[in-house]
Amino acid sequence: MRIQSADGRWAVVEADRLVGSGGGVAVAIRAATPGEVLALLARACGLSARERELVGLVVAGLDTAAIARRLGISRHTVGVRRRLELVSQLLGVEDPGELAASA
Repeated sequence: MRIQSADGRWAVVEADRLVGSGGGVAVAIRAATPGEVLALLARACGLSARERELVGLVVAGLDTAAIARRLGISRHTVGVRRRLELVSQLLGVEDPGELAASA
């Protein structure tokens, strides 16, 4: 389970039954990784699988040419730049560079 604190930070809550404890449960709360937060936001914003892949490549630090190679399209394709703009808008960032900075 992922939860957001009042100050905007995300945490992951994990629980599991303790073996041989008569029904006890162990609960752990930890800070969510940037990748977990990004995946959550991408799903919440309704990004397609292709858009989530694009976000992952941006966050990994790939430039437009490298992204185009990974996606199997020309770097001059309007689709790459347009997708970056749309994904940035959906995630509420000013430009694609902020995606990498926020992760």
